[in-house]
Amino acid sequence: KRLFVYPSSLQANSGDFAVLDIAEKTEIRVPAHDHPLVALEVNTEGTRVVTASESGTLIRVFRLPDGAQLFEFKRGTHKANITSLSISAIGNLVSACSDKGTVHLFRCEGDGLVAQRGPSMSARSFAKIPMKENPGGLSSICKLAGDGSSLFVVTGAPMAGHRVNGEEYVPPVLHHFKVEQKGYKTINAHELK
Repeated sequence: KRLFVYPSSLQANSGDFAVLDIAEKTEIRVPAHDHPLVALEVNTEGTRVVTASESGTLIRVFRLPDGAQLFEFKRGTHKANITSLSISAIGNLVSACSDKGTVHLFRCEGDGLVAQRGPSMSARSFAKIPMKENPGGLSSICKLAGDGSSLFVVTGAPMAGHRVNGEEYVPPVLHHFKVEQKGYKTINAHELK
């Protein structure tokens, strides 16, 4: 199937997204969040979409093409600006970066279908990675490798050359993590020039 997934409204208060089936020329609208969407990412197989709203506390995963909600994850209890979301190729792992200086990893286990167990059953992350090289809440970008075995995070992005405390240059840093069953392992980190 050829699908196009996008925020469904340009209205400032919409937490919905739309799924356009290009071949069938049909569109469905999915109410994803109570607050406006700030991030939306589709897995490479086109079977799942992960979303976050401006509140930054809940991350949700929906099935494509019908838009059924499968998973709901709790990033935290305090508002955060989600700067990046990523979902693995088969949709079994989700990562979320925020301005809180952390990256959260979530595992999509079982059949999902939040409707069967109720939205109050939000799962928490199985790994929370502190990004120490991210002073002052600079934005971060995260990307899971296709099979979900590796996570790449760029801190200080996309503001290369950003100055903190007036004159101090903060170069972006690329971090590589190995995703493990119960957490993560740091592989390396390199300053980007």
